[in-house]
Amino acid sequence: MKIRTKIKMKILVLVLIMLVFVGGVFMYKRPQAFALTPPPFGGKILDIRWCECPVPGYMITVGPPSGGLFIYTPDTILFLNWKIFTPDSWVLGLHSGVPVGCGHYTDYCADQIPTNGIMRIVGTS
Repeated sequence: MKIRTKIKMKILVLVLIMLVFVGGVFMYKRPQAFALTPPPFGGKILDIRWCECPVPGYMITVGPPSGGLFIYTPDTILFLNWKIFTPDSWVLGLHSGVPVGCGHYTDYCADQIPTNGIMRIVGTS
């Protein structure tokens, strides 16, 4: 009877060690994972311009408090009130964080204006 109890105790300890190890692996979060979240932006729309290349869409100039130049494309998710093309509207959203140019076709895509990135999700008011 004592031998069975010792074997059961060893199995129980082994199972608990495995659970702690496996659970610890799933609880660990890499600090780099937080860098993958898209950066936010927000402010009043100051200017809107058409971009043909390298990404077709509209370059939206967003003022403070967290502004910059961003490209609105057909792939951008737009929430209420759909005033993305109305100057002096307030916008708030997330962008790709990868700088992209805004240019027009000539013989090639020349004279690109650098932007902060492509809008991923945006809402207006």
